[in-house]
Amino acid sequence: MNARGRVVIAPHYREATAFSHGLAAVRSGRKFHYIDVEGDIAVEGPFKPAGPFSAVGLAAVRTGSDRPAGYVDVEGRMAVEPRFDDALPFDAQGAAPVRVGDRWGLIDTAGGWITEPRYARIDAFGEDGLAYRIDAGRPSDGYGYLDASGRSVVRGGPGLSPVMACGLVRDDDADLRFLDRAGRPAFTDRFDWAEDLDPSSGACVVRRGGRWGVLDAVDGFRAVPFREPLTAAGEVVGFGPGQGVAPFLDRNGAVVFVNRAAQVVARLGVGGPGPTVGGGATVRPDSPGAGSHRRQPVVLSPGPDEHFLVPEAYDGGVVGLATGLLAAEPARFYPYSLVFGGRRNVTDVAGLGGEGAEHLHMGAMLVLAESHVGEELWGTYGFLDRQEGEAFAAYFADLAAQLTGHFGTPECDTVQLRNGDGNAGRVWQVNGRRLVLEVYTHCGDGDFEHQLWLAALA
Repeated sequence: MNARGRVVIAPHYREATAFSHGLAAVRSGRKFHYIDVEGDIAVEGPFKPAGPFSAVGLAAVRTGSDRPAGYVDVEGRMAVEPRFDDALPFDAQGAAPVRVGDRWGLIDTAGGWITEPRYARIDAFGEDGLAYRIDAGRPSDGYGYLDASGRSVVRGGPGLSPVMACGLVRDDDADLRFLDRAGRPAFTDRFDWAEDLDPSSGACVVRRGGRWGVLDAVDGFRAVPFREPLTAAGEVVGFGPGQGVAPFLDRNGAVVFVNRAAQVVARLGVGGPGPTVGGGATVRPDSPGAGSHRRQPVVLSPGPDEHFLVPEAYDGGVVGLATGLLAAEPARFYPYSLVFGGRRNVTDVAGLGGEGAEHLHMGAMLVLAESHVGEELWGTYGFLDRQEGEAFAAYFADLAAQLTGHFGTPECDTVQLRNGDGNAGRVWQVNGRRLVLEVYTHCGDGDFEHQLWLAALA
């Protein structure tokens, strides 16, 4: 199809690359050849497979799927004889990553070695003229980028991203930061979290000092007044390829789209039964009031509305709840762990024995609030443990102050409903019963939980 939308080559190929140097690799059946812009065969081949022509006019090909890879020129001549186990495109400076056995090196356009095979991995050169590489046998610090001469210009550890865009790369080996193509810090900022820069928009979504915002490759960080970036299956949507905008959740549930300058360009209000944003709803940038969506879940910044299972506890009703528990008929209860036991009714104690018996109590109990962050989410957003811990510490302090104002000075940590990794408790002696407020924290195998419990022990 040409720029006017007219079909110039009929769609009868099973696979095709973009045109470069006036040629495109196309697959007919199981083999490739190259056609010109008129659709005529220009390089017969056949190849299996064939890549696009790079800026230097060479393309990586194989004459069979189990044969070595080499490079052909635009005339179809084998410019670099096939002798590699893998071959990636040449960059504009005339260097290409190739693999021999399990090691990667760089060659020039004549097939000579720029860097003999010694790396465990070299990616294709990016638009910034650098190729991500991993040293063999150096798992802690053998990461970085090579230029076309084979020189390491950026060095780092496993936290160094393999994605460089707009001359910047995310580095999460110590404090999260961005480095320029010389390996120097690009900004003074240190971030809580950041995605890779999107090359088409020159921006990315970041979190700094607990605030979400947009990082512009040129102008740096700009905070946004919104609750969190929109996520899909736990991943920040961010600046997608070619979009130029990133969606955020407003505090009223609206989805707000901002550009690289953190300016609002579109908004989706909460409505129904409109399409979900994650399902591909499209909003015109020139229609800021158009469209609606179903309310999206809060994933990265839950608050009281998401944490509290008993809302009146947060709304000033904790003394009333405590009074009700103290007056309740005692029964056996068990404080379940979300990491180990999952969410269950605390009075469901049938079959508990052995090690579980030590956490059985007699009285009445309410789970006021809870948070469980799974391994995948915590692994991606490392700030969540501190954020959730601080939230539950604040809830605990607030409720303890209310209960102290009514029941008097408590004892500290004299009762523990369940052993955890950082519990805090307050105990009030009330008419021969013990009123317990406890924040329970536990870290599992990659996940963690916080729960806020209120119990009256017989």
